[in-house]
Amino acid sequence: METAEAWTDFEKKLTSPKWRLNNLYSIENKEAEVVLFQMNPAQEHFYDRLHNRNIVLKARQRGFSTLIDLLGLDQCLFNSNTNFGIVADTLDNAKALLANKIKFPYRRLDPALRDAVRVIKSNETEIQWSNGSSVRVGASLRSGTYQILHISEYGKICAKSPEKAKEIRTGALNTISPDSFGFIESTAEGQEGDFYDKTREARALALSGRELKRLDWKFHFYSWIGDGSYIEDPNGVSVSAEMREYFSDLKSKHNIKPSAEQKAWYVLKRKEQKDEMKREYPSTPDEAFEAAIEGAYFSRQMAGLREMKRITSVPYDAALPVNTFWDLGMSDSMTIWLHQYDGSCIASLAIMRIQARG
Repeated sequence: METAEAWTDFEKKLTSPKWRLNNLYSIENKEAEVVLFQMNPAQEHFYDRLHNRNIVLKARQRGFSTLIDLLGLDQCLFNSNTNFGIVADTLDNAKALLANKIKFPYRRLDPALRDAVRVIKSNETEIQWSNGSSVRVGASLRSGTYQILHISEYGKICAKSPEKAKEIRTGALNTISPDSFGFIESTAEGQEGDFYDKTREARALALSGRELKRLDWKFHFYSWIGDGSYIEDPNGVSVSAEMREYFSDLKSKHNIKPSAEQKAWYVLKRKEQKDEMKREYPSTPDEAFEAAIEGAYFSRQMAGLREMKRITSVPYDAALPVNTFWDLGMSDSMTIWLHQYDGSCIASLAIMRIQARG
């Protein structure tokens, strides 16, 4: 700083966490370029609405893991004895988050700031600083106490590894106090598991209008439409009748009006993603969990039936017998399909899923 006045102004700015996040840290962007981090509109919207517990249902590549991890890094550097924990779906992914989201921006800080808070320990799963703060990563994190906890891709963990999800729920989530900050961010992965349950409960709470308590999870949703990079030149892109109806439904039912460039991007991306498009790039919260579950039988056919509006309400006919089919399933779960046949077509009355709780 050239003058004492300029230094004083800089010190005042350093008291603002939001200013620090937008002015101190460098990251690697989607094009693998090192750039100064500055919040995009979705990240700023999220930051301005933070609660003690935050659950984020999102489309791919919206930048929330970057923001959350920079926020945790910033709190560690500017507050003594602050512990930040990061949980990922695999240990390798957790290590990558530490390397890319924590150590990378720290190494590129102004040397004066690094000298003020020096590294005293660093390995693949942990970094500690001279002010007593630390970041630790893992695939579960049961021990310790954390002022900030970030669980990345929890939906995938719940779907792929129910036991690991239970370990996180009973372990990592119990390491944060009511006044601490918890972040769960993920794309959707099927209509069961703790991420689905927490998201559904948080959304219902948001719709109820009740004031949130410290232990309540606040619902946040960010679709693909809010990302300005998800556009394509519409010239030469054929939009099918099915896609035109989809975009029409978004407008009439949800007041969502994608531009011609956004529609072109969605059509082309959907050809690549196929059944996983709604899961990876949802337009609405309901749509995120509507997507086909990986490994499910007849998932493509069921998606087609939904798009043709052939899944609807069917009245029960007391004059006809009810047939049932039982699937004993796996992991103590069982599905029962009830239907009636009137001589010309089969009408499914209900599908019940029964999950034994241990």
